[in-house]
Amino acid sequence: MSKKLTYKEIIILSIPPSFLIGPLILEIALVIISILFFCEVKKENLKEILNNFFFKFFISFSIYIFFSFLIFQRFDDGYTYSVFYFRYPIYFFSLYYFIFNFEKLDEYFLKTILFLNVF
Repeated sequence: MSKKLTYKEIIILSIPPSFLIGPLILEIALVIISILFFCEVKKENLKEILNNFFFKFFISFSIYIFFSFLIFQRFDDGYTYSVFYFRYPIYFFSLYYFIFNFEKLDEYFLKTILFLNVF
């Protein structure tokens, strides 16, 4: 008997097709996943995530990009990219959390990506 997917799993599995649909749909799905991530993570898990090496690396890189933007002040070249870069580490850790903490979601996610690449 197969297990029904929850709404969280459906949103996560909709990420690969949303690459094909467009950037707005992808951004909406990732923001929803990030909000669900912060609602679901308990304080103990949040401390564990904050002490992760990759999290510290991503945050320090985000700070570096922001300060390099302030120093060079090239407003015509991607100022919104450098200011809002912090969202990418949040997307990464929320996807990582959901994919590896839900049963068989990593398998479904990889099958979805494989299906989209073949067809």
